[in-house]
Amino acid sequence: MNKAALGENYFQRANVRFALGKYEKAIADYDEALRLEPQYAKAYNNRGLAKQHLERYEGAIADYDKAIQLNPQFARAYNNRGDAKEHIREDTEERLERYEDAIADYDKAIQLDSQEAAAYLNRGHAKANLEQREDARADLQHALELATEQGDAELVQLAQELLSNLPYRHLKEVKRSEE
Repeated sequence: MNKAALGENYFQRANVRFALGKYEKAIADYDEALRLEPQYAKAYNNRGLAKQHLERYEGAIADYDKAIQLNPQFARAYNNRGDAKEHIREDTEERLERYEDAIADYDKAIQLDSQEAAAYLNRGHAKANLEQREDARADLQHALELATEQGDAELVQLAQELLSNLPYRHLKEVKRSEE
């Protein structure tokens, strides 16, 4: 078996472990996939998600940065990096900067993929936290429309809940892995 195929096997096993909530084991498999295929942007993205689930936000951002460096058109990596940026300074005074940085990443994700419903939802969250309620409502409504069209029941439910609860202080952001 060649290195690329072996790297793909580790990537797929990591995805299964991630789905089972075994984030440390998933990270180990993503590490191995990246050792074999160091240019594998999806593996960096997904390893970032696993790190983010373990609240290792700096490491997650570094992985998203690498995924974006390898593939500047990777909309989900921008979305996920924006989400990590919102959390990295969760308990500090840098709230405004945190949300503005995240919005810039969500903007880029939407620019690259206007069908990325999670990016609209997350941007709506950040705008709501900046008290930009009308813009937040527009993003959340658009996320709801896209999620409905795409048959994403989880995102539909979340968008409906958020719209009904505006204004709000915090919500669950949506992160997306690459299969």
